[in-house]
Amino acid sequence: MLRKELVFVNEKYQDYQDVIAKLSHELLNQGLITDTEQFVSAVNKREEEFSTAIGNEVAIPHGKSDVVVEPFIVFAKIEEPILWSDDEKAIRLVFLLGVKGHDNDALHLKFLSRISRNLMKETFINSLLACQTSEAAFEVLDKINQDLREEDKI
Repeated sequence: MLRKELVFVNEKYQDYQDVIAKLSHELLNQGLITDTEQFVSAVNKREEEFSTAIGNEVAIPHGKSDVVVEPFIVFAKIEEPILWSDDEKAIRLVFLLGVKGHDNDALHLKFLSRISRNLMKETFINSLLACQTSEAAFEVLDKINQDLREEDKI
């Protein structure tokens, strides 16, 4: 679900909509979604239900849509904090998840659960905020991926 080419560090965005639009465009370029408008709409619909800004400068927007080719997680560390939606929380770390509309695969839920537990740890957040390259951020995040792969073998 998490790939090195889906990790972005020190990116500049204007607001929530800019983050989702630019990341969705990248997903289209990489063949992970087939339509940016439909995916953005799915993410916005979810955001309207309640904000995905979870505190500690973190947001976890997600969309479930038939335009998703395969499940994914995109990570973006934002250079300057932005206000997220209407809740006015400053955000610097974004985890964008996408799953197929009909997919009941629990892998994304496992990753979401694991990332949420790690995001409760100030040291984990600080290690992500300290990353200056996509490679460094991927190394921090890939430990979660590796843990999940090990769990699946048990």
